[in-house]
Amino acid sequence: MSAQDDVREALEAAKLAAASDDYDSLEDAGLELVGLARRRRHEDD
Repeated sequence: MSAQDDVREALEAAKLAAASDDYDSLEDAGLELVGLARRRRHEDD
């Protein structure tokens, strides 16, 4: 799975969680996005 696919998957999870007011899942999806961004930043350094 590519990095873009990972981001799309996390964004979709965040959208679904927000739509259903599932704040624990929304937080998990947000943390996943932060982790993906950090890994990407370190790969670029």
